[in-house]
Amino acid sequence: MKTGIVFKIDGRKSIVLKADGSFASVSTRSGWKVGETVSVSETSRNRVTPFLAMAACLTLVFLGSFGWNQLYTSPTAIISLDVNPSIELNVNRFNRIVSATALNDEGTQILTEANIKNAEYQEALINILNAEGTNGYLTSNANVVLTVFASDPAVQSSLLTELQGVVDSKVSLYSDQITTEYHAVDESTVNGAHGHGVTAGKYLYLQELQELAPERDISQFTHHSIDQIKGEIESCKQAHSAEGGDASHGEDHIEEKGHE
Repeated sequence: MKTGIVFKIDGRKSIVLKADGSFASVSTRSGWKVGETVSVSETSRNRVTPFLAMAACLTLVFLGSFGWNQLYTSPTAIISLDVNPSIELNVNRFNRIVSATALNDEGTQILTEANIKNAEYQEALINILNAEGTNGYLTSNANVVLTVFASDPAVQSSLLTELQGVVDSKVSLYSDQITTEYHAVDESTVNGAHGHGVTAGKYLYLQELQELAPERDISQFTHHSIDQIKGEIESCKQAHSAEGGDASHGEDHIEEKGHE
């Protein structure tokens, strides 16, 4: 018995990429998912369409010994989602989730509930938003922050637009007072977020807090929710406003004394 990687599932039949680089059409077995390594009978016949035969040849030429698995598991985009659960998703070139990381306890609970490994990114996001653990946070005045990073600007823009539609349609079912934010982020933002153990979305707010209060250590806020960080930002803005008002009032007072 040899192994192969599920390339496509079409009802009762599946296309499997075998270790020798050839494609085989085999009977779908219960529980199979795209991208999974499965056992394939040595007698499986390579009855595939000319298109897939050509794809097999191209796979051999371009991938060689590295194989399909490396191509499939290499992420080409990163999606982050904060509801209060903080989750990061790695997406491959086939729009499938190849890994998911929870960045707080709530996120860990969601990933335990939601079945997203090897799912298409839209399906994965819907499963996360539908998870029972997420529903409790989708109330009035909730904040949903989503970011997308991809090295290809066209891919990044397309992903962001598609995911905005998915999120907006889902959260509208819970409340029309939920705030949603969507950001295209660059690699430095993602790296900075990883350095602090947070999502790119939360890191954007930590950066804003740092700009307003340079004396603060933003690492102390990494375990705070985005709502809490926004509260700190608002407090800083009010403090700056008050300081500015006091200074202005003092200047007016001095001018009045000068006229006397």
